[in-house]
Amino acid sequence: MKELIDLALNVLNVKGASYGDIRIIDSNTESIYVKNGTVNVLERTQGLGLGIRVIKNGVWGFAASSNLSKDSIEQTAALAVKVAESSARLKAKDIFMDEKPKIVDKYATKINIDPFTVAMDDKLNLLLQADELMRKNKVVKIAESRLDFWRTKKLFASTDGSFIEQEVIESSGSIGATAVKDGETGERSYPGFLGRHCKA
Repeated sequence: MKELIDLALNVLNVKGASYGDIRIIDSNTESIYVKNGTVNVLERTQGLGLGIRVIKNGVWGFAASSNLSKDSIEQTAALAVKVAESSARLKAKDIFMDEKPKIVDKYATKINIDPFTVAMDDKLNLLLQADELMRKNKVVKIAESRLDFWRTKKLFASTDGSFIEQEVIESSGSIGATAVKDGETGERSYPGFLGRHCKA
């Protein structure tokens, strides 16, 4: 990745950008959703892409791509500069970046267990057990449980020398039950409404 980042920043410098940066994001997600004893969602997704920002002629330019080949990165960097050059014709005033010290740093979420290494069967069994326990009460007509996991890796580098690496892992789990009795319906969920309740 360092070679690709250097390539992009070099293109920005050669094309006369007064400032430029590149972000590369690699994301992985996993979602499991069980409803009334049936697995409704079981999916894994992956995304990879980059975005390049520049300042040239006092104006921002931006371009992005999901292709991380050398040719694509060169073209994306050149397009970001071209966008700035075109936008400069309509600018009201110049944009200036405050001078800040370069930052070279690295961050990763502190975890005890990587959720992406836990067997899928173990995750499914946990949700199915929760589902079974909720439906033991006969007034519960809808039982829902879900797990979601996210891993996001980010690389940031700029023409001022900054280089930052991040890896953020989030885990989310929730359950919900809908009960019907005597013509009345009630809903309860934990820890809140069924959805994204993250533990980073």
